[in-house]
Amino acid sequence: MLPVPAGPPAPRLRGLVWQVGLLVCVLLVLAYLTQRYWPTARSGAVRLTEADQGWLSVGAVAAVGTWAAAALAQQGAVVERLPGGRLVAAQFAACAANHLLPAGIGAGAVNLRFLLRCGLPMGRSAGALAVKGGAGGVSKLLLIALLVPFCPGLLRVPEVPLVWLTGALCAALLIAA
Repeated sequence: MLPVPAGPPAPRLRGLVWQVGLLVCVLLVLAYLTQRYWPTARSGAVRLTEADQGWLSVGAVAAVGTWAAAALAQQGAVVERLPGGRLVAAQFAACAANHLLPAGIGAGAVNLRFLLRCGLPMGRSAGALAVKGGAGGVSKLLLIALLVPFCPGLLRVPEVPLVWLTGALCAALLIAA
């Protein structure tokens, strides 16, 4: 009797193979970049060892504080209770993704996936991200308004020709009507 050929690998095993393959690719790229830019990496490591350890600790605490603040903001935008540890981990991952993708796209994608994995529907997840983003924009504007009086002359309003201002005002009025 002939042996029965094995079917395709189980979905779980197939997913694991893809994950390991992706991990190996990332590690190979990391090894190449480290080798290629070794003098820069070495210089940065030397500067870190010579830096004031107190200020490095303050920077590390501030970074962790931003992840905690982002987690609180995300929880505040959602009615359901989110798992705390996973929420902070998602904010760390969102911060890392923002270094790779422009304009907050990375953080938005990570947070959207996290909220979907927590069982929120797509509309509510997107709404929670919009609320969090709006609150972030408002808080940044308030912080700028608070700090401007302490730094006179630092922020200069660009001189815009009167024709442009009039045109923009007319366009805004037409859109509002």
